[in-house]
Amino acid sequence: TGLHDPDHYSTVTDIALILEYCMQNDLCKEIISTFTYTTAQTPQSPEGITMYSTMLSRMYGTEVEGITIRGGKTGFTDEAGNCLASYAQTPDGRTYLAVTAGGITKWKPVFDAFKLYGIVTGTYPMDTVGDEKSDPNALSPDQVQQAPQNTEQEETEQTENTEETGDET
Repeated sequence: TGLHDPDHYSTVTDIALILEYCMQNDLCKEIISTFTYTTAQTPQSPEGITMYSTMLSRMYGTEVEGITIRGGKTGFTDEAGNCLASYAQTPDGRTYLAVTAGGITKWKPVFDAFKLYGIVTGTYPMDTVGDEKSDPNALSPDQVQQAPQNTEQEETEQTENTEETGDET
């Protein structure tokens, strides 16, 4: 959940860029891909506190054939509705990002993400025009963009930078 402020705003493109940047950090990527996490034990919580991924509690990640949704983050404000920023990978290693917003239920952004990833694979049932269940906000395949892939040169530069500085970020 979030708090609204009229001077603070992000577009879905902004959120996709933040997610893309997050995925470049192994720890951040691990955090958004983890279903449960239990904190260290303390005197106040002798068994630790178990936290659950809201996104992964709403899906398995394998609902869309040919692609696996690996992780992401949900959000909600009254103004933005239920939102979801997620990433998925195909068996050949391609990574895709999806950001959905304006959901009137907690399930709407999840099913919208399934539809977006279904455009990539062509395997998820889509709403059709003329169908009374048609979604007027559905995207066409040409409106979906693949997440940028690291080139071999970029990976080499990252490796060289890590070796020179010892910094993996």
